[in-house]
Amino acid sequence: MRKCDQCHEALQEQDYAVHKEFLDKNGICPKKKLKRKPLKQSCPECGEGLVDGEQMPAHLAQAHSGVNPRFQCSECEFKLITLQGCRKHYRMVHRGAPLTCVLCKETFSKEFMFHQHLASFHTEALGPPTNPPLPVHCKFCDASFPVYMEMIIHARYSHLVQTIDITSTQLEEVTMIGGHVVEFGEDGSQIVALHTIP
Repeated sequence: MRKCDQCHEALQEQDYAVHKEFLDKNGICPKKKLKRKPLKQSCPECGEGLVDGEQMPAHLAQAHSGVNPRFQCSECEFKLITLQGCRKHYRMVHRGAPLTCVLCKETFSKEFMFHQHLASFHTEALGPPTNPPLPVHCKFCDASFPVYMEMIIHARYSHLVQTIDITSTQLEEVTMIGGHVVEFGEDGSQIVALHTIP
């Protein structure tokens, strides 16, 4: 039997070895709770980290005052200034929402599976992988990447998006699969477009 120096519990030799390994690795006894640092929230518009206790609406009002937020999250109705900012908000806050492939409308619960799907089933649209060390080029722009999956993720966020102009459409006629961003006109009173979340 051996005794832990921190919690003073008497342990069998093999249990003590596991206990001690955890203690050496983490700097704390496994019987004591590890305190995790709270995640620092950042603004999806400017990327600035929020100070402790600051709320996103207060930051937006102060740092981005005078700009009319035209883009609204379909899940929580939170409004932001840019389409990119609203998409970032959606991906950060609504992680459990299904991911929808704009190429075939199949849905996924995990990003990894979605990226594997794009790489496996949509090589015609996105381009085939190359053998390392050759760079992988995006078919939609001039960007190049050292790894095929990096290009897939780039294409997803930058190019595989759909926008439906609904300025002359009745809302009952529009069907969106998965989450989306609602875009309002300049005056903020009329919906002018719906954008997919890549």
